[in-house]
Amino acid sequence: MNTKTETKVKDIAITLCKELSTKQSDINFIQNNLTGLFNTYSLLKEEMRAKMGKQTELDRHKIAALFSFAIVAHKPLETKGKNSSYLARNANYFVALKVATAILASFKDKTDFTIDNRYTQEFFKLLKLNEMTIDNICKNEGKIQISILFFMSHLFYFIDECDTRTH
Repeated sequence: MNTKTETKVKDIAITLCKELSTKQSDINFIQNNLTGLFNTYSLLKEEMRAKMGKQTELDRHKIAALFSFAIVAHKPLETKGKNSSYLARNANYFVALKVATAILASFKDKTDFTIDNRYTQEFFKLLKLNEMTIDNICKNEGKIQISILFFMSHLFYFIDECDTRTH
């Protein structure tokens, strides 16, 4: 991923975080938490490339998966109070999904994807189930379980294919 694309992805993430924290009174945006995003992305990218046994660039689905995990790991959004809304409790997952679909769309010269709400719910569940793994990957604790990232890239492939077939 080149510098121009990295900047675009970071801008999308920042814009989404700002919008959510402005619209939702129970969400706080902590911009400093995005600082390590690209370092985490680079670490995961090199690990994935090593597992693949190739030194080629990753496809858009793998890039989307890596950024999703990096965003969730760095938690740029946090909830305010104990009685937070569903969106506030899942805000980082929402941003991860939106950034991932923006990455997919950018490869097709589109602005965004429309995703069925059922897929959004399942995506949130998948990330919640693997949050401990995500934290471990990004803190370099233990062995990186790259298989979940490959699984995520396949999920983004299917989202990409569904979008292609409906448009």
